[in-house]
Amino acid sequence: QQDIADVEDESVTWRLAQAAEQRNRAVRVQSEDKAEFEIADNGARISKSERDAFSSLLKGITIERKRR
Repeated sequence: QQDIADVEDESVTWRLAQAAEQRNRAVRVQSEDKAEFEIADNGARISKSERDAFSSLLKGITIERKRR
């Protein structure tokens, strides 16, 4: 409190507001992330729903070659 009292300007207030907002964003992200993940062979987290959607997309792709 003494440090803040010694420097009475808007920059301290702005910095505190920015720090509080970043903290709030981090908390929201953690509470909103309800997705189920699997760990790939390379260690990356993969969303199960995104993996399933990608798999369905790949199954719908057909490649046909025209014969001459």
